[in-house]
Amino acid sequence: QILNVYLDVTTAFNAGTNNSITIKAGSTTIASVTATSANITTGRQTLTLAAPSTWVNIGTSDLFITSTYAGTGTAASTGIGYVTVEYVVRGSDGAANPTYSQN
Repeated sequence: QILNVYLDVTTAFNAGTNNSITIKAGSTTIASVTATSANITTGRQTLTLAAPSTWVNIGTSDLFITSTYAGTGTAASTGIGYVTVEYVVRGSDGAANPTYSQN
């Protein structure tokens, strides 16, 4: 079960027109950020999170978490960020370990 997604940018993404980053669990978008006519600046980003129903229970199989950057206008010459996905693993009895309230 995914609890939250964070994007911390250490070097601004600086394409000339638009900068966007999409974060996926498998093929499902779970979060994104877009800067229209601006850079994605350094620091923790305010993400647009997908509806919780798309990432509350991701199933019993491992999923790759991917992030994809897209820029328009003048090509970006910089951009470094780190994605953190906070999650819990369900036990064989179906209980989340730790429970959400224990975080």
